[in-house]
Amino acid sequence: SEYDGKYHTIHPEISQVDSLEQFHERKTRVLLAQYPDSIAYETIPCLVECEAILSLWKRMKKESNLPSELLQYPMVWMSFACRDGAHLNDETKLTTLLKRLDELDPDASIIHGIGVNCCSFAHIKPLVTTIVKHMIRTEIRRVCIFYPNSGESWDAASEKWVEGSGADSACFADMIMKLIMDVDNLCENSLKGNLAFRNLPMVVGGCCRTTPATISALRNAVDSYLISHRQE
Repeated sequence: SEYDGKYHTIHPEISQVDSLEQFHERKTRVLLAQYPDSIAYETIPCLVECEAILSLWKRMKKESNLPSELLQYPMVWMSFACRDGAHLNDETKLTTLLKRLDELDPDASIIHGIGVNCCSFAHIKPLVTTIVKHMIRTEIRRVCIFYPNSGESWDAASEKWVEGSGADSACFADMIMKLIMDVDNLCENSLKGNLAFRNLPMVVGGCCRTTPATISALRNAVDSYLISHRQE
C-alpha cells in the first residue's frame, strides 16, 4: 500500500479514515507512554492517511484522562512518499495535501514538521521547493524534512538492484547540501520583513539503499556548511 496509497479496509463497516486512525492510535499510545522527543509518521502515500493522523491527535488532545504534558512534549512530523516531483504515491497533488494540512492544523500545533522520504533523490528538489514556498506564502512555519532514497533502480525481472544506477555517498551528500542551501536562499529572499523563516529548521538524511557511509558523508558536509555560516 505504501507504493500506491490504496489501503484495503480491514473492517468494511467503518470508513478508511477511521480504520487508519485506529491503526495509528495503537502504536501512537505505546510510543507516547515512553515520553519520546519526537514521533515520525513516515512514508505516507495518500491524503486520507494524513487526515487520519490529524484526526487522531485532535481527539487525543481533547481527552481528559491523558496528561497535557504527554501530548504537548513530542515533536510530531509527517513525511510523504511521492511518485514524482509533484504527486504523492496515490496521485494526490502535493499542493492539495499541503492545503488540506493547513486547514486541519492552521497553527502548526499538531504537526510540527513536514517533508518527503522514500522517493528518488531526482524528485526531492521540486518537492521540497513546493513545501517551502507553500510555508512562506501561508506563513505557517514547520520544520522541513527530506531524506530520499539513493536513486538506485530495481530490476524486477532479475530481482536485483541495478549496479551503478544510484548516487554514491559523496554525490548524495552533495545533492542534499545543494538543496539545503537552496532552501536557505529561498527563505532569505522571501523574508519581506518576516523573520520567521530565517534559518528554517531542517531534518535531512537518507532512506532506502543509503548506508552509514552515506550518512557520514552528509554529516560532514552539514558540519562544514554550519561552520562556514558561523564565520560569515
